[in-house]
Amino acid sequence: MIKKSYLEIDFDFDFRLWGIATSLRDYQVCLLINKALKTRLSRLPDIELPVPEHNKLLLFSAFRYEDPMDKGVFHVVSNKYNGDFLVPEVRQADFFLRFCGAAPEEYIWDLASKLKRVQQFLMLMPLNPENLKSKMNLMIE
Repeated sequence: MIKKSYLEIDFDFDFRLWGIATSLRDYQVCLLINKALKTRLSRLPDIELPVPEHNKLLLFSAFRYEDPMDKGVFHVVSNKYNGDFLVPEVRQADFFLRFCGAAPEEYIWDLASKLKRVQQFLMLMPLNPENLKSKMNLMIE
């Protein structure tokens, strides 16, 4: 009898995540984040999410910036595409800002306070990726 082995993949959800509610388009959101955080977000290929049961492909815009001072990597991802959602359990978020890095807590607080000052952002919601059912959709790169 052949012994079966199973491959178990453990993904790392060790990143900070904020939901942003706004009526702005993706490039406008990125311009405001660039201005507030002094970043230079650049466009990535769209995140493709196939939905076979409805025979359609959802496309979500994505942007990235890597801090040259090695504080971390920023990603901005849209949450909405033609009435569908990348993370349906957070429908009130139009975009997600994801930060991966080993930055001190005061750096994280500073990021959040700068983003809260952006008047065009109606809401900035800190989120715990571990609590999201669709967290795998936020795995970029």
